[in-house]
Amino acid sequence: MRFAAWVVGGSAVATVLIAFAGWALRDDPGKYFGEKKPGTLLSAGLLLASAWTCRLVHHLPAAALFGRFWIVQASLFLFLAVDELFRVHERLDRLVHYLLGLNDRHPVTDHLDDAIIGLYALVAAWLWFRHRALLIRLPWMVLTMAPAFAAFAAMLVLDVAGGSKAVEDGLKIVSCALIFAGFAAAQRQLAEAADDPIACGLSSLSRRVACDPEGA
Repeated sequence: MRFAAWVVGGSAVATVLIAFAGWALRDDPGKYFGEKKPGTLLSAGLLLASAWTCRLVHHLPAAALFGRFWIVQASLFLFLAVDELFRVHERLDRLVHYLLGLNDRHPVTDHLDDAIIGLYALVAAWLWFRHRALLIRLPWMVLTMAPAFAAFAAMLVLDVAGGSKAVEDGLKIVSCALIFAGFAAAQRQLAEAADDPIACGLSSLSRRVACDPEGA
């Protein structure tokens, strides 16, 4: 809990400082949020930290029952970090408009990049649903992911509605911080479980689900 507080609290403070710097120096709180700027570097760093944490968890004996989840999740976080740094979803948006000969300011397709981000969330949701019987045994991670999802959803709403760039990216940073804290909590729980799945609360039913290729 202390680590999570430091991660989330520190990220929130950093976000405020970045917005304040933009306001004080350029009269624009969102000035230092965007591609390859401090705010984006912070959120990308948190995603990379989450990817690395998943890699570490994958090597833990207690995580062997659902090792595929950690590998796929690590790959997803890595991709999201690259997307954050290089705005892959925005480039895909422009590419689709170009290939289809559409106006990128059309009211229907203008937010195609938001739909792509939403697709990322759907992939993650499918992954979690597929492994739900085992993930529910990691309570701190599950509880932390709830506000992370809420912050992510609020970010998407602001993006579609055209809200403040500083607030939008601030929500994204807080979401990434919560995600990292949640996965770090899972790593700690599974590390303490050593090589005994029962120690981390994995029931025999969950183990049977994990051993079933269709359930894992």
